[in-house]
Amino acid sequence: MATSWGARRHRRGLPVEPGLTRLETQEKQLIITALRRHDGHRVRTAVDVGMGVRTLHNRCRYYGINPDDFAESISEAVTV
Repeated sequence: MATSWGARRHRRGLPVEPGLTRLETQEKQLIITALRRHDGHRVRTAVDVGMGVRTLHNRCRYYGINPDDFAESISEAVTV
C-alpha cells in the first residue's frame, strides 16, 4: 500500500507534532533530552547537541521550550 509523501506518520515510535516536520520534531526531542540531562544548563546542553548557545536559545524559543523548566530547584540541590 503506497502512502503519500505528505502523510504525517510516525517512524520508530516518534509521532510528528502538528505544525512541525519530522526533523523539527526530532530536534525538539533532542534538545529536551539534553536539557534534562544537564538540568537546564544552557552551555552544556548546547555543547552536547552540537550548536551554539545563541542557536539553542533561538531553537528553544521556536519550539516553545523554557530551559528553566528543566533546572534543578534550589531546595532539591541543597542537602542538609
